[in-house]
Amino acid sequence: MTTVELIIAFLILAGALFMLIGALGIVRFPDVLSRMHAAGMATTVGISAILLGAGFFFRDEFLFYRMLVLILLLFATSPISTTALTRAVYNNEPILRRQLKHDEMAVTVLDESMLDESKISETKVDESANGATSANPARMPTPT
Repeated sequence: MTTVELIIAFLILAGALFMLIGALGIVRFPDVLSRMHAAGMATTVGISAILLGAGFFFRDEFLFYRMLVLILLLFATSPISTTALTRAVYNNEPILRRQLKHDEMAVTVLDESMLDESKISETKVDESANGATSANPARMPTPT
C-alpha cells in the first residue's frame, strides 16, 4: 500500500468510527438534548472525514473540490439545524428543563414569560362588554 492509500483508509475508518460513536451515543444517552449533541458532533466529523477520504480516493481535482464544498456546507448547516431542533425541544418539553444542571436559556425563557405577563397586566376587563378584554388606551401607541 502506498502512503496515499494509507491516508485514505485512515480517513474513511476514522469517519466510520466517529459515526459509530455517534450512533452509540444516540442509543446510550438518557435524554433528547444529549442524544442530539452526540448525533450533531460525531456525525459531522465522521461524514467530513469520509468525504475527505473519498476526495483523495478519486484523485480528480474537480471531485476533490466538490468534497471540500460539501464539507464546508455540512459545517455551516449542521450546527444551525441542531440548534434549531434543540430549541424546539427545549421550548416544548418543560420537564426536560428541570433535569438540566446548567440552563443558559432559562434567562431567555423568563424574559419572554415576563413580557407575556406585562401584556396581560396591560389589558383590563371591560365591564360593559360582559367580561370581554380590551387594550388599555393609555398604553396604546399613537399611530404615526
